[in-house]
Amino acid sequence: MADISLTLADMLFVLADISFTLADMLFVLADISFTLADMLFVLADISFTLADMLFVLADMLFVLADMLFVLADISLTLADMLFVLADISLTLADILFVLADISLTLADMLFVLADISLLWLIASSFLADIPLNFPDIFPVTKKY
Repeated sequence: MADISLTLADMLFVLADISFTLADMLFVLADISFTLADMLFVLADISFTLADMLFVLADMLFVLADMLFVLADISLTLADMLFVLADISLTLADILFVLADISLTLADMLFVLADISLLWLIASSFLADIPLNFPDIFPVTKKY
C-alpha cells in the first residue's frame, strides 16, 4: 500500500510538473500575445501618422488648387483687359480711318478749289484779254 501511495505521489508530482510546464508555456504565449499587441499598437500608431501625413498632403493640394484657381482668375482678368485694349485699338484705328477719309475729302476739295481757281484765272484772263503764258499746261496758240 505504501508503494501505491508512493507511486500515486510520484504521479501527482509528475502531473504538477506538467501543470507548471503548461503554466510556463501559457505565460510564454501570453508574453508573445502582449508583444504582438504592442507591435499592433505600433503599427496602428504608424497608420495614424501616415493618415495625418496624408491629410496634411491633401490640405496642401487643396491650397495649391486654390492658388491655381486664383492664377486662372488673374489670367482671365488679364485676357479681359487685353480684349478691352484690343477693342480700344480697333476704335482708334476706326477713328484714324475716319480722319484719313476726312483728310482725303479735304484734299479733294482743295484740288477742286484749285481747279476752280485755275479756271477762274483762265476765264478772267480771257475776259480781260490778258495773255497767259502756261506753255507746259496750256499751249498758247495766239500771240498778243
